[in-house]
Amino acid sequence: MLLKFRGGLDSIVIKILLGLLIAAFAIWGIGPSMLNVGNQNVATVGETDVSAQRLFNEVQNRAQTMQQQFGGQFSSNEIITMMRLDDQVLQQLIAQAAVTQHMKDLGMRATNEQVAKELLAIDAFTLPDGSFNRDLMDQALRQAGVTEQELLNDIRDGISRGYLLNSLTDEKMATSNAAKALYTWRAERRKATMINFNAEDITDFSAPTDEELQQYYEDNKAGYMTPERRSYRYILATPNTFADRVEVDDEALQQDYNARINEFVQPEKRKLQQVTFSDKAAADAFLAVVNAGTDFVEAGASVTEFTAEEINLGEFTKEDLASFYNPTTAEEVFTLSDQGVSRPLQGIGGYSIYKVSEVVPANSRSFEDVKAELAETYQKERAIDLMYDFQKDLDIELDEEPNLDALAEKFGLNLAQVTNIDARGLGENGLAAVTTAEEYAVLSDITKRELGDEPEIMDIDPRDSDKGIFLAELTEIKAPEQRSFEDMKAEINTTMIAARKLEKAGELAEQAKARLEQGDDAIKVAEELNGISFDAKNVARTADANSNLSQNIRTLIFDLPKGQIDFERSAGNAGYVVVRVDEVRPGNPEERPTQVAAIVTELNAAMTNEIFAQYQAYLLNEYKPTVNNQLKQQLFNDQPIQ
Repeated sequence: MLLKFRGGLDSIVIKILLGLLIAAFAIWGIGPSMLNVGNQNVATVGETDVSAQRLFNEVQNRAQTMQQQFGGQFSSNEIITMMRLDDQVLQQLIAQAAVTQHMKDLGMRATNEQVAKELLAIDAFTLPDGSFNRDLMDQALRQAGVTEQELLNDIRDGISRGYLLNSLTDEKMATSNAAKALYTWRAERRKATMINFNAEDITDFSAPTDEELQQYYEDNKAGYMTPERRSYRYILATPNTFADRVEVDDEALQQDYNARINEFVQPEKRKLQQVTFSDKAAADAFLAVVNAGTDFVEAGASVTEFTAEEINLGEFTKEDLASFYNPTTAEEVFTLSDQGVSRPLQGIGGYSIYKVSEVVPANSRSFEDVKAELAETYQKERAIDLMYDFQKDLDIELDEEPNLDALAEKFGLNLAQVTNIDARGLGENGLAAVTTAEEYAVLSDITKRELGDEPEIMDIDPRDSDKGIFLAELTEIKAPEQRSFEDMKAEINTTMIAARKLEKAGELAEQAKARLEQGDDAIKVAEELNGISFDAKNVARTADANSNLSQNIRTLIFDLPKGQIDFERSAGNAGYVVVRVDEVRPGNPEERPTQVAAIVTELNAAMTNEIFAQYQAYLLNEYKPTVNNQLKQQLFNDQPIQ
């Protein structure tokens, strides 16, 4: 919460440690075995509780912020589900609670004077002249859904947490000399002469004889087997199965429209820019400059401490503006046309001048406009309901009669048949017999079945039960069979020719290496041995988007000392590449002090990570979090908390 007002803690180490702590809990996870039901705390760490209300408020605030960033395309609930915000925020709150519990055990507590100092320094609560304003604080707390006591507790915990985390490490662990040495190594560039021998270009090789092909077949016989093939049948039930059984109710569609009216009827908005002054004279002077033709943002940034990003407020409806500022401001701003500038308007923070950078017209879609869209959603949702009702009936019938023929007939469903298919979904003709995600789900299940297993209800997607279910029955397993030499002869011939071409390319690379070591010209060697010579003039240790070098060749270039020669397989075993290192240029750290400084920060972060791993292990062992998953689920599934 404090981070929400302050924009984060100042210390880079604290930022790193908090991030790692949160990540640690995300990695370790909170599973069903850690439930603690029957209270109004969604989690407990040691003796420190995470209240359900705190989690709910934090998740909703995060969702509303993201909703604005997405332009209102998704509801808060949709964002919570898509981004799994409830899990993310809970992990963060658990991480904070673990540190808080550790502080309690250590007897660490910030003084009232320290808390007051931090409170007075929060930018959101101060006027342009830097003075603290209680009205601004109250307004910000109301908008955040936070009480004053919660804020003070967070500030107190934040101060203590800063001391605790700073005690674990030191921002100056890495030395400049270490960073310079690392930069020298990283920034090294090399120049190399290279000769490429592409196996596909090789023509001078002996084709395999029938006897050699036969011997290769005998030596590798175990690799020339047909795949195991399975036959099965199945019943599939998805929302589409029941869509035709849904009768669309116009009255229900109208109710859905009314409930989602904010999606379809959007009032006119204004994109606003704002500059605030502590006194009216300064505001009047600024307005005169703007009216004379000076750009609003540039003028505001030059005469105030506001940045261009802070001057651009974003989009507001009239109602939003009245709520966030006051009705008078909203009334005046919404009388302005596009590019219009207001007079100085007095508010809590002083005298503000607004400019309308764009008028966003109202967008209204009537019930008739969206009726088809509503009907599609209605049909899909009701089809899912019918599918779940069907699943209950199917479960009962399956207990009494586990026979797919009878079940398909009773419920009027299609009984699909699949014959002699391998684990990849290919038929005996080599063509794909399985093409949809639903069919692959059935195939994945059937590969684990044994003959005689009774069918059972399975989710098409275990992560999303709304996608549907299936029942599958394995009817036959066709064991792998030996493929004959005649069937495999052409494939073996291709394999042996490719191997011989590659072997010949390796021999040519060996000859090229020997001649280069004797001092022969690389271009001449390449021409006489049917290779391709080229120069790599500025090779870096790490490839960029424009690099054509494979990683193993790049590694060879940096493994060889200057003047040395060797060769390596090219990418994809397409041939061989001979490399001679002609020049080595170490990086010069004196020319790049900014990059060296960045490496110092990087090294400190890496050392902090190493130290903090031990702190993570301690916290996770000392304070085993318990989570009331049932309560968490109720919070974000529109269910009342019991």
